[in-house]
Amino acid sequence: MSALARNRAMAWLACVPALAISLGLLFAPFALSLYRSVAPAGTFDLSAYSGILDSAFRSVLSDTLRFAALVTLACLLLGTPTAYALVRCPAWARRAMLVAMGLSFTIGTLIRSYAWLAILGSRGLVNSALHALGWAHPVKLAFTDGAMLLASVQVTLPLFILPLYGVMQGIDLRVPRAARSLGADPVTAWFTTVLPLALPGIGVSCALVFLSCLGFYAIPTLLGAPDSYLLSQELEVRINTLGDDAGASARIVVMFALVLLSCGLAAMLRGYAGRARAGRISARVMHALEPLARAVSPWRWVPVGAIFAFVLALLLVPLVILVPLSVSDDFYLRFPPRGFSLRWMETFLGDPDLLGSAAFTLRIAITSAAIGSLAGAMAALAALRLGTARARLVTLAVAAPLVVSPITVTAALYLVALRWSGIEPSVLFVAVYAVTGLPYGFLLVGAAARRLDPQLARAAATLGAGPVATARTVTLPLLATAFASAFVFAFLLAVDDISAGLFLASSDAMPLALRLWEDLKAAITPLPAAITMLAALCAVALYALAGLASKLRREARRSEPRP
Repeated sequence: MSALARNRAMAWLACVPALAISLGLLFAPFALSLYRSVAPAGTFDLSAYSGILDSAFRSVLSDTLRFAALVTLACLLLGTPTAYALVRCPAWARRAMLVAMGLSFTIGTLIRSYAWLAILGSRGLVNSALHALGWAHPVKLAFTDGAMLLASVQVTLPLFILPLYGVMQGIDLRVPRAARSLGADPVTAWFTTVLPLALPGIGVSCALVFLSCLGFYAIPTLLGAPDSYLLSQELEVRINTLGDDAGASARIVVMFALVLLSCGLAAMLRGYAGRARAGRISARVMHALEPLARAVSPWRWVPVGAIFAFVLALLLVPLVILVPLSVSDDFYLRFPPRGFSLRWMETFLGDPDLLGSAAFTLRIAITSAAIGSLAGAMAALAALRLGTARARLVTLAVAAPLVVSPITVTAALYLVALRWSGIEPSVLFVAVYAVTGLPYGFLLVGAAARRLDPQLARAAATLGAGPVATARTVTLPLLATAFASAFVFAFLLAVDDISAGLFLASSDAMPLALRLWEDLKAAITPLPAAITMLAALCAVALYALAGLASKLRREARRSEPRP
């Protein structure tokens, strides 16, 4: 066997864990769901799809698509100027926005939805301010479609902005300057040069937001109007309440079909023809609007700056409001609190059920994040040694869980697990979160590996280091930050998620997020804010200890005698 063939065989071997997770825990359950939807009793029968054709399901589907489209449109209008402003703004403003988006990722969707209740509720921030201004009766802001849309936009904006920001960073700013040197005003130059070049990133960001909204469950249920009913809620009711496995399988197939359709549209926008067509359309539109564009060009940064400030406030306000709520002395959610105490933190620390759920969550989150991020990282490094076509196939298989909602993954896996009643719930939790965490290790470590200088490995080889020693002393230390980031993302996703617990939880396997969810449905108290603040304090302490340990190691190396 030649050296090239041996290297490719080793690369395929390194891809096996990631491919086994993706194919075995995502694609295989989907295939079984497809089979069960068309042959529920072992014979061909399309009766499971009859409910999809009735007016009730069409209403649910149209409401879901409209909700996802509105959130995507809002993110497009707010996120595109924000991403461009991140490229051009001062360093302090860029740091503030990136910190705000980082904090948004670390605080889960459930807690941010809870924070919006403190802002929009009848005794929340907005109604308290209106009452102070003389407004007699509280305004119904929570439990409306507007509240659901606002919270969803706040959750998905970082998901839209960060990929687009990376694309806009790669656009040569000399291109719009060249357009301006040829007589175009700044607004026309931006729409005819920057916008077409950013179109691939816009397409990817829109697809990520749209697909994420298709699987939202906590926000519509907690903040939506009583009559709002989306596809994820329909799937949960179909399984847990009606016990209709065939009907649930048909809805899983519909959700996968929506994913494939959305990915296809995003791929069209990424193509050269899409960018060229967008450039021609932009040129024609801006030619027709040239007088208006020249009139607003001197003031172009005013709306961009206003949008940037609004997005920053939208990201930070729900997070900041958790601080005073965590030390509230009220028995129910009220802002501002009437008094302050540590009673809710003491309630958490003294409740064995909550502590048991927290320990269970940590176990499954750490285990699944380690499995998913490690398998993804191995596949990412191996894909660099495969050909372009083979690497593309691996990428499609391993990154696929990123665009499928966790509730769809869990429902498909749960329907398969029903046939094997002896499987422990904790094993199923780890399986679900290993699938959803897999793409982070693959994408983050792969991006970091492509930026490595190959001369470093060659230099180590010339000094006598073998492949294992080169990987241990050169490659892995340089990729450690990317792997740690992937682990953190996968860990936070597992800690925040409630969709897996909807199907897999039991009295002995109850994640903390699901227990808080059940408590919120019974009574809305400051307890979630107190738990979030305790978790934040623990995270800060761990970060400080890690920094101190790193500093001590550096000082120890400096003090070592040199040969």
